[in-house]
Amino acid sequence: MVMPGFLVMSAATIPGRRARGHQFAKSGYAEGVGSTRPTRGETHMGLTFRKSFRILPGVRLNINRHSWSITTGGGKHGPRHTHSSTGRRTTSMDLPGPFGWRRTRTAKRH
Repeated sequence: MVMPGFLVMSAATIPGRRARGHQFAKSGYAEGVGSTRPTRGETHMGLTFRKSFRILPGVRLNINRHSWSITTGGGKHGPRHTHSSTGRRTTSMDLPGPFGWRRTRTAKRH
């Protein structure tokens, strides 16, 4: 069972382990781990991290590798407002059907 918001490591991502039949098993290169660059024709998958915590009803703390943000609102109807540590402010809203709306503003650098 995979818990949402947590990193998942396969045998190919653990240093020193080789996954049978995996493209990195031939070169010994593990995905996103180690200092060796993939050779021509090989690609690697970068590691991502994102976790969201509910602080209060209607307030969430979102954390990723590079920043954190606070999201308020977003009840059954109405907009969500997100303020990021990098200065980005986003307002988003779910619309009927498969539609949504989002407006993002970045802080001006002086």
